[in-house]
Amino acid sequence: MAITIRNDGDSAEVWTAGQSPTMEKAAIAGILGLAPDRVRLNVLPGGGTFGRRGTMDLHLEREAATLASRLPGIPVKLMWSREDDIRGGYYRPAFAHRAEIAIGGDGRPAAWRHVVAGQSFLLGSGNFGEPFLVKNDVDFLAVEGIADCPYGFGNFHVSAHHPNVNVPTLSLRSIGHTHSSFVMETLIEELADRAGVDPIDYRMGLLRDDVPKSRAVLSLLKEKSGPWLAGLEPGHAVGTALSDYQRSACLLDMSILDGVPRIHRVLVTVHCGLAVNPLSVASQFEGGFVFGLSQVLPQSAISLQDGIVQQSNFFDYVPAYMGDTPLAMEVHLVDSADRPTGVGECPAPLAAPAFANALGKLTGKRYRKLPIAEI
Repeated sequence: MAITIRNDGDSAEVWTAGQSPTMEKAAIAGILGLAPDRVRLNVLPGGGTFGRRGTMDLHLEREAATLASRLPGIPVKLMWSREDDIRGGYYRPAFAHRAEIAIGGDGRPAAWRHVVAGQSFLLGSGNFGEPFLVKNDVDFLAVEGIADCPYGFGNFHVSAHHPNVNVPTLSLRSIGHTHSSFVMETLIEELADRAGVDPIDYRMGLLRDDVPKSRAVLSLLKEKSGPWLAGLEPGHAVGTALSDYQRSACLLDMSILDGVPRIHRVLVTVHCGLAVNPLSVASQFEGGFVFGLSQVLPQSAISLQDGIVQQSNFFDYVPAYMGDTPLAMEVHLVDSADRPTGVGECPAPLAAPAFANALGKLTGKRYRKLPIAEI
């Protein structure tokens, strides 16, 4: 987290990589006692932001502007240390899910009742997104990927509850899909296993008629994975996941070596419309998938004791390292002339469910919680 402000008294200039430039400009102007048009905002590339710079309270901008107000004519740079980031940051809200599923004679869900409980960072925030994302006191970001999932169930009911928790929260890359995809896709995989049906075919059979892009990515996944799955090595297992976030799907090949899960290969298919730069799409999926893997690993949890975050740097909050990443990764694009869409966030929700589904086939266990503390 970093920002530089030069307060020239009757105007100001700002250099920042924020995600809400208009709101940031107004907040800084308010602190400095200027009209917004007297603040020049230089928006820098925001790589590595992942949602963290889209704050509701604009705390970084307000703090830096307060400092700059005391030092006119001198550029003031405010930059958080890694310890500041991890111990004073804003976190993805914790969520709990409860799903009750009635299974019909064909092995498909005949009824599905899903309850979600988790903190909302929009409800009561006054943020510009609240009016169209919060309806009847339900934050859509809490239930996206569930309420609008691509599957058609005969009797489907979703409800959400938003407790007040005294932890500052914000979006994480892919927002609600960070938790909903894990829950939905591990449950769907479990249902496919119970029915004795290939996981891709099972998902294809559940898709609604109005989700052709989801059907396209699963069809391409089936096509590209055929020869590979036919030659799967002994001791390996494959987990499947579908994400309705910009429509993508994947298979993950895993084995357990010396008690540690090892990802050998990941195959991803994506429908992003017209791919202006296919290599960039592939790069986003490679990096985004590894980002998603960090949510699975045992040392990637934030814990609090007496109101204080226990982790402080990358020695006790451990992201995915090279040894955790897939040995090989293929990204295949559905051929399309539709308008281009973004691909920066959609790889992240695939990793956790695909990982858990493959691991479950190897261990015989069902994994219901992230991160996965032990196998």
